[in-house]
Amino acid sequence: MTPDPGSPHLGRFEKEFARHKRYFLVPISAELEPDYELRIEKREIRLRQASDIRSDDVDAAVFPEHYFDNDGMGF
Repeated sequence: MTPDPGSPHLGRFEKEFARHKRYFLVPISAELEPDYELRIEKREIRLRQASDIRSDDVDAAVFPEHYFDNDGMGF
């Protein structure tokens, strides 16, 4: 996720996570309806800068195929 400059959403998420100590992943149907019965509760999160992730990092899985082909850094 790369929020637009000045976007309040990531900051709001961080604030609410610090307050509640949990968040939910909720699948959305093709009709854009949340299916709360299938939600997954999470109590940990690691927020990182994309530029800190290298090709041998477990978090590299979130990048598209061949993203690291040139230099292993993705840039």
